[in-house]
Amino acid sequence: MLAVVYLTLTAKPLSLRRLLLFFVFALIAANLAFAVLHVRHGTHAALVTAAGVTLLAWSMPLARLVYGAIRFRMFMPNALAPASDFILWTYGFALAFATMFAISVMTNRAHEVPLGILARLGAAAFLVGTLLPVGLRSRFCGVSPHGLLQTLLRADPVYLATGRSRKGSR
Repeated sequence: MLAVVYLTLTAKPLSLRRLLLFFVFALIAANLAFAVLHVRHGTHAALVTAAGVTLLAWSMPLARLVYGAIRFRMFMPNALAPASDFILWTYGFALAFATMFAISVMTNRAHEVPLGILARLGAAAFLVGTLLPVGLRSRFCGVSPHGLLQTLLRADPVYLATGRSRKGSR
């Protein structure tokens, strides 16, 4: 019981520790529910149910980010604020791997992906996942693509580094 209290007090709202705790509670609850309902292969169904519910909880901040990008045409950095750095890494890894895998399947006529290509895709997705938490902390998050392009087209490196113009210039 003390471990549950420790996890709820110290972990971020969406962290690996809380997701694992949620998975364990969902597995126990689903096991009990399927045992009461006398479901055939109840333990297997409980495992699938707990994994699905945990995956749904994992994807909610990502869904909020996509919703904000579609609705407001802008990435909202506060949508991923409750996620820990490891969860941000898993988002970057999953998005990069899914995108690269879909492109490699579409470009391959046989629709088969060899193991070597999967390894390269995994390595590239690992790098993207590592860079996602750093990118979310940058000062360019939360601006529209048009505003970001205008900022990057300025030839003032001091402005890009600090966000302030040099004295005497615009």
